[in-house]
Amino acid sequence: MLKSKKMPNEFWAEAVDCAVYLLKRCPSKSLDNKTPQEAWNELKPTVSHLRVFGSIAYVHVPSQRRLKLDDRSEKHVFVGYDKQSKEETDESSKEARQSTQDSPLSSSKGEPKTRSLEELYEVTDEIPLLCLYADCKPLVFEEVMKIKKWRRAIEEEIKSIEKNDTWELTTLPKGQKAIGVKWVYKAKKNVKGEV
Repeated sequence: MLKSKKMPNEFWAEAVDCAVYLLKRCPSKSLDNKTPQEAWNELKPTVSHLRVFGSIAYVHVPSQRRLKLDDRSEKHVFVGYDKQSKEETDESSKEARQSTQDSPLSSSKGEPKTRSLEELYEVTDEIPLLCLYADCKPLVFEEVMKIKKWRRAIEEEIKSIEKNDTWELTTLPKGQKAIGVKWVYKAKKNVKGEV
């Protein structure tokens, strides 16, 4: 399972857990073609929620944890199922965590378990880590003003706006609302990918 999805060996425990979870839901000749789970609790297990180990999964981000224009889901890697299925857990004590892939996952048994891509691929060397963050764009004005290259870029943009007579400062008429302005911070790159 790990090899087919090119995942690090540190996930062997999750792979084994996932394999055991799947085996409990496979019919066995020694149990008269019943699944181990069916033999144990006399309920036929559902398989509609099963997913491929190591596949990409998108985890829903609740509206309380995101801003209006933020993504509604985060990209994760599917690493197995919850150890406690919903039938064994008190529904009121469990936080609902919706996951979707191409189609919605069933929430009936064995809640899918995922890990973020950052958790999956741990960066051990500082240089690659710095490379990952080298091209990150800042999100807020206060953050931008601390970085010299962004401050210089803002000053150049304002000079360009003034030079081209793009706007003029004026007094707002009574009863009128000013429109909002938002700076977009983006590092433009050439054909070679250089800033």
